[in-house]
Amino acid sequence: MQRRNKGALRRCFCACGLSLLLCAACSGCALLDTLARWVESGVSGEPYVSREEQIYIETAESFLDAVAREDRAAVRALFSENVRETDEDFDAQLDLLFEADLDASAFWDRDDIQLQGSYRHDDGRHAAVVQDTFPIRDRGRYYWCTLELTYTDDFDPGEVGITALAFYSAEYYCALLYEAADAEWPAGSGLDVRTAYPADGDIRAAGGSPYRFENDTPPLEEDAVRDFLGQTDSFSAFCAHFGVPNAAQVYYIYALQSDADEAPLYLQLTVVEETDTIYTAAVVDDLGWLRLVWKRADEGN
Repeated sequence: MQRRNKGALRRCFCACGLSLLLCAACSGCALLDTLARWVESGVSGEPYVSREEQIYIETAESFLDAVAREDRAAVRALFSENVRETDEDFDAQLDLLFEADLDASAFWDRDDIQLQGSYRHDDGRHAAVVQDTFPIRDRGRYYWCTLELTYTDDFDPGEVGITALAFYSAEYYCALLYEAADAEWPAGSGLDVRTAYPADGDIRAAGGSPYRFENDTPPLEEDAVRDFLGQTDSFSAFCAHFGVPNAAQVYYIYALQSDADEAPLYLQLTVVEETDTIYTAAVVDDLGWLRLVWKRADEGN
């Protein structure tokens, strides 16, 4: 007979009991949906997804699906009424978007969204706008998409829908992050496609961001990195021992050794340059964080 985890079962009963008590106290409020999702996550073991996140995920997936099918009407329908009525360049931008030839198999990590929100409440009326920028992997190519979604607006219902969407090639988004003089951040609402930008060296996706790989420091061994950081957290000593990073932007990036048939892996270092201190070292793939290699003892859990 299979034995159940008593601790997990006890937590589940406690969560359910708390949910029932709160439901009785605030029947009909938005908290019910949150509690239901939280309990379901605890029981199933799946990551918790809020109602707000679910709406955003479904909108992003509908957008990517419509683009892959080159369904002009479906893409347009996802945008707010105000955008559809005022964005005079929408069709031209949509043509540029379809030129990217996004495939139905294109992957984005729906479990790694980091929503930023703006909310307004006044006299019983509500408005909510959320935004995230996420990478897309498509047959060896990479794109980044910033999608702003208004999912409720009692002040102006015409705002409900996608209010702004910028779609970047890896080359253009990398130029933005490296503050190239000829790359500009989009401004305003509507659809803005930035895919026409010359290739600028060896651009790779690492940890969900594009990086310029600017030197040929050989790939590192993960165990060697862990052993070295166990002795010193000095970034200058690390560079002297292993070589300068392959790339740098927000984090310092080194290629890691991997088998020829495996996807590339990278070492991501969090460094405070003022103190020459490495605070964390992690393994990332092209789109996200995989595991922690090392952290300073005073960096918490």
